[in-house]
Amino acid sequence: MSNAVGARWLAHIVAPPGLVRILLAVLVLISHVSRFDIGRAGVILFFVLSGYWVTKVYVGEYERHVPRFLLSRLWRLAPVYLVSLVLASLLRGLPLAPSEFFLLGVATTHRDPTGVAWSLDIELQFYAALPLLLLFWNRTNDAAFVLLCAVLTCGGWFLTLHYDLWTFARFLPAFMAGMLMTRDQRTPSSAVAVGWLGVFLALVLVLPFTAVGLAQFDKLKADFMPQDLFSMLLVLPLLPYLAASVRHRSTKLDRTLGNLSYPLYLVHFPIIAVVLAHAHGVLDKVFAATVAMAVALLLYFAVDRPSEWLRKRELRLYRDNVRQRVPA
Repeated sequence: MSNAVGARWLAHIVAPPGLVRILLAVLVLISHVSRFDIGRAGVILFFVLSGYWVTKVYVGEYERHVPRFLLSRLWRLAPVYLVSLVLASLLRGLPLAPSEFFLLGVATTHRDPTGVAWSLDIELQFYAALPLLLLFWNRTNDAAFVLLCAVLTCGGWFLTLHYDLWTFARFLPAFMAGMLMTRDQRTPSSAVAVGWLGVFLALVLVLPFTAVGLAQFDKLKADFMPQDLFSMLLVLPLLPYLAASVRHRSTKLDRTLGNLSYPLYLVHFPIIAVVLAHAHGVLDKVFAATVAMAVALLLYFAVDRPSEWLRKRELRLYRDNVRQRVPA
């Protein structure tokens, strides 16, 4: 009986995917109101989840219809992004260039009133590359696929370090980890997932007291290594936990929390930047975070939810048309 109780207790610690996504968005928010530089790790974990979910959707729904897949993913990102972009420009008094409306290139130009849209640029690049990556993977094997990703990652870092060009290839190990989860259908046990979560939390608690950790986690210190590289290494212990989470049964509330993470991620930085430009007290930071959450809720109900309803309606019509064309 005690073993059964312990197993159920451990299972409750494995959060469903929507809760994980909102916690990652909060992690990025915390990073922007403090000196604790943990936000990049949150973004890397978002990339891992994207690698899993987007690959699963592509293989399950769009594998023979790449343009429709790309249009659907752009539709998922664009409405909330465009509203957040205009809002951020007005709040921060920053001009808008035409290129910012198209997202691609934002990570390289660094013209980004939202402060976080660079990651959407990286996401879009990954969406465009995904069909080719999967084509190569399907025609070779796992080892060749991993080797290709390693070569592309080195090329991505070369372009960034030498030409300041930001491509998805720089972050490909994170996306690749999520893609590999779609092939490996084994679900880590709750004990394994929670154990690796404990390793990650121990690293986050202990590393700031070391020379390397202090340099990486404190924004006022010079980084010991590139922050993206450090973050990808830091989140490695969390991969079994994420693998267990994405296969967790998700409720309607959990899906709502997961969807809310997107507007919160997009709107929090400009609001925080405006508030902290005038005051830096703890209460001011709490106020900024609270306002960001309220605006995110408004955006979710006014923009994201109606847009998603239309997108999913279009997807249902597309599925029906495909079924009608398939011979009985």
